[in-house]
Amino acid sequence: MVFFVRITVNQSHLRPICKSTKFNPKIQRTIYSINFQRLRLHVLGFIRTVVKEYNKALTSFIKSHKNIKGSAAEIIIHKLLQEEILLSDSQFSSVNMVREYKLRDLIRDYKLLSEDEVAFVNHDARLDFLLYSKIDKTPILAIEVDGVSFHDNELQKERDNKKNHILEIIGLPLLRLSTDGHSEKAKIIESLSNAMGHS
Repeated sequence: MVFFVRITVNQSHLRPICKSTKFNPKIQRTIYSINFQRLRLHVLGFIRTVVKEYNKALTSFIKSHKNIKGSAAEIIIHKLLQEEILLSDSQFSSVNMVREYKLRDLIRDYKLLSEDEVAFVNHDARLDFLLYSKIDKTPILAIEVDGVSFHDNELQKERDNKKNHILEIIGLPLLRLSTDGHSEKAKIIESLSNAMGHS
């Protein structure tokens, strides 16, 4: 999440350093320094308020979508896919999605995978989202939502790498979305368009 903050410095943040008449003797000019400690407290108070409001809105959003399982980021992507991309954009009217799709249901030839990858697939590995054709049920695009803290550990990185390799072997495009809240819709539309050959 990125905030752009415009800070207006008022008199309470300033203290006079000296008075100067150097430029125009008729006009007295006061040079001020900013009281950064006082300004810092105002900025921190603003940030706390924004975070508190964001958390309230997120909690409310999650509660209103109890029927959708997953992390907050997965719920947001689910809603984005369902309401703003697949239902609203006519170029994707032939596309549907499924959540938590079992990876093993996509594998036709296990001989292409290593023993480690076969074990991974058979250990209930899933895709966060699978977008597929409504007409012939052909898989079009896999989407994984990578939470920053969850995907920061070595075990999860190893699992992600296996999944990436397996999807590469079977020829299914993969879009990994970080949960930084930046351009997810545009990234999904671009990846889906490319996967469908619309680019």
